[in-house]
Amino acid sequence: HATPLLLRCFVPFDVRINGQPLPPLRSRKGQHLLALLTLRHAREVLREWLAGTLWPESSPELAASNLRRSLTDLRAALGSQAYRLHAPTFTTLTFDLSGAVVDVILFDQAIATGNPAALEQAVCLYRGPLLEGWLEEWVLLERDAREQSCLKALARLAEQAMQQHDPPTAVRWRRQAAGCC
Repeated sequence: HATPLLLRCFVPFDVRINGQPLPPLRSRKGQHLLALLTLRHAREVLREWLAGTLWPESSPELAASNLRRSLTDLRAALGSQAYRLHAPTFTTLTFDLSGAVVDVILFDQAIATGNPAALEQAVCLYRGPLLEGWLEEWVLLERDAREQSCLKALARLAEQAMQQHDPPTAVRWRRQAAGCC
């Protein structure tokens, strides 16, 4: 039986609801909104910040209107998973990802755990740059942070392999790091 919600943020961006692709959203900003909420899961996010981040060239009123329209579109596309979008207050939103499978969250958790098995899991989850092809400023910061975490994990894995007198594995981790960026 399919995962109720599967989100892949490492190459390519992919969202599946009960195994089916997320229906097309009216605009790419809807995908950006979903990605931003995913990256800030379990935290309250100010609507004003979301609107300003997604529509920086628009007036605050127009940006807020665009955000409302994108939220309506996103809720419709999420279908049975729309309940995950909450408005704890009039000015904030949260995105509940409990029970969902989200590569970037699993990656971040594995990096935070930091033991060799977790670092190997993180490296496997990192299939390529976060939200590749997206050039928005907020994406670049998130992408760089994950890339640096992956490189540090690979360096630690290579170092550990050398300590265990396993040069072939160390070389494999170093090669992977060289191809990472």
